[in-house]
Amino acid sequence: MDKQLGSEGLFLSVPILFSAKRVFKALLGSIIALHVLNLIAILLKYYLDGRYYRLTEYFDVGIEHNIPTIYSTTQLIFAGICALLVFNTNHSHALRDRYYWLVLGILLIFLGIDEGATIHEMIGGHFNDRFESGGYLYWLWVIPYGVLTAWFAA
Repeated sequence: MDKQLGSEGLFLSVPILFSAKRVFKALLGSIIALHVLNLIAILLKYYLDGRYYRLTEYFDVGIEHNIPTIYSTTQLIFAGICALLVFNTNHSHALRDRYYWLVLGILLIFLGIDEGATIHEMIGGHFNDRFESGGYLYWLWVIPYGVLTAWFAA
């Protein structure tokens, strides 16, 4: 590890080597495994009349606070950290271009925290108290998140 002192302060220069093909295969394998376990959980709930519901809820992708939620939370946070690393190491581009990576990293980390802490569900609860939900707007938290997405995309 080389320690370098530049105009932006002290930082460590550590080579990070990943094989894109290996990472892709590992993530794809994880997703397939989670969905196979989800299918098994749904079939067990259906055919066993919910007797093993406590066991099957660990892999149901339609439920919060379980293994698929932990997976998506860690992947969003990891993607955010990668975007922040690109922001920190990509000094050859214009500052404006670098800030896209900063904003993307912060947003991905926020979305990871939101997924794990179910902040969107709390926001949706506040909207459900004030508005009637149904149809396409059954999950009312999509309204503020959609507005923020449109604002960031502009």
